[in-house]
Amino acid sequence: MSPPPIRRSNHMARILLFDAVPPAWFDALAQFLRAHQPEGLPLELAQRADADPAKDQELLAGAHVLLVGLLGPHAAVGEDALRGADELRLVQKLGSRAAGIDLAAARALGIPVSLIPAPAHVACAEHALLLILALAKKLIPAHQRVVRRPLREAGPAPRPASASAYAYNWAAIQGIALVAGKTIGLVGIGDIAIELARRARALGMTLLYCDKNPLPKDEERELGLARRELDDLLRQADFVSLHVALTPDTANLLNADRLALMKPTAFLINTARGGLVDEAALANALRDARLAGAALDAWAVEPTPRDNPLLKLDGVIATPHIAAGTLSRNALFEAVLPNILAALRGEPVAGSLTPDLAPRPAVPIEPSQPKQEPPAPATPPAEQQPPKATEDRGQTTA
Repeated sequence: MSPPPIRRSNHMARILLFDAVPPAWFDALAQFLRAHQPEGLPLELAQRADADPAKDQELLAGAHVLLVGLLGPHAAVGEDALRGADELRLVQKLGSRAAGIDLAAARALGIPVSLIPAPAHVACAEHALLLILALAKKLIPAHQRVVRRPLREAGPAPRPASASAYAYNWAAIQGIALVAGKTIGLVGIGDIAIELARRARALGMTLLYCDKNPLPKDEERELGLARRELDDLLRQADFVSLHVALTPDTANLLNADRLALMKPTAFLINTARGGLVDEAALANALRDARLAGAALDAWAVEPTPRDNPLLKLDGVIATPHIAAGTLSRNALFEAVLPNILAALRGEPVAGSLTPDLAPRPAVPIEPSQPKQEPPAPATPPAEQQPPKATEDRGQTTA
């Protein structure tokens, strides 16, 4: 789909998608922007249709906000793209890393840049962290012991709790562990893994990762990440979390041989794609106590059959591929809308990567026009005037 024709207006703000998106996405975003445009400042959506530098410069010259990474990977936003974008108030990236944007060039040109994580990526990271904590804290066994215990059972006799009298761990749950001080190994280091790394670090975990494309050293230092080869990561990690795409190269990535490298006290978490794990080999490792547990949100067959051996094992937490949550498509747009409007008003934006830069001036807004009252009807001659009512009541017509 070709981008819509450029409409010139002294009072219009153009939002430019740096990378083309499918027509349905373009139409949905255009409709969303129209529904949320400020009074007096229509929002026009445009997108690059190809890599023609002349057309790119024409679009950039009239753009007020450049939106990058709406669907993930994007073309590099370098000095050549930013030079000549005199109207640009903001480069807004949707993602978890600033990679692909020339921050030095943006600063030199006085163009603010912001980074906002994709809501679905945050949701996936939260779900992975939920599974890590549930495994470590024996959440599912504890719940089942409380709600499914027999009416009469061995243990302390029930009594009212008080400040000095209580029955700690009256269900006798064993193996409840800390995550602080433990090591998490991230297999793949995309945006979801980075969001999980930030949260795991806040809990005091040590962070390892493996990826065929290493992060720059400064990013590793900033995130507290150390790179390892996959086999070394599996040997060292207390929690292994998968974050790679399913390809012919990654199918059954964690097979019997690789699962055998993991500690018997380690846990496996998969919120990425089914097919990354040899499920039969995983069931065998868990059954033989060669792994402590696993939490799976993605399955080799979905919905996974009820007779899947993994579902019969106490050390397994199963969820039905829900890590990304139940967010609407508009969640992406809602994430960046406040920054778009702030930039157009000449205000600071959230997630700024250039906090040293002052906001650019506000985009002029069409002054509101006073309502024109209809001219009063001519007064008829006195003898033709209707009799005056005792009370006048104004009426509004549709």
